Amino acid sequence: MLFTLLGLFTLCCGGGVALAISLNGGLNGKGTIGSAPPGLNTPVQDGKLTFVVASVTCGKTTVGRSFYTRTAKGMYCLVQVSVENTGSDSTQNFSDGFQKLIGDDGTKYGADLTAGVLANENINGLWSRIDKGEKVNGIIVYDVPKEAHIVKVELHDSPLSVGTQITL
Repeated sequence: MLFTLLGLFTLCCGGGVALAISLNGGLNGKGTIGSAPPGLNTPVQDGKLTFVVASVTCGKTTVGRSFYTRTAKGMYCLVQVSVENTGSDSTQNFSDGFQKLIGDDGTKYGADLTAGVLANENINGLWSRIDKGEKVNGIIVYDVPKEAHIVKVELHDSPLSVGTQITL
């Protein structure tokens, strides 16, 4: 009786391990069930636009130049991004207002457009009509609560697109 129970237990454990290995793509380290979103410096695409987020820096209290500055209600997070039109031959509009930051609690934060104007020397990085093959660079600015812990950036080629995410 003891050997039967021990054999049944071993069979169940072995089957569970085999199932887990199989569901995760075998032993080669390539999982087939879900994968983490890409991270910094990884091109991601939504619609006609390809995005690369180079850095995300949080904790700033002000943005601006010389006499023109803006103070955060919480803290500013600055997202350094490049955006390229890799879609069809038509022009695609880009706006920092379409982009979101996501906190570890799932809260989504919208861009602070006025702070974005002050943080960028070249406004073309924020609101642009991007022709096929062209690329713009800029800083998207978000005013988030000081206690927020940002874990993802959500990028959109238009306000109604599904979007794509990168993990920080």
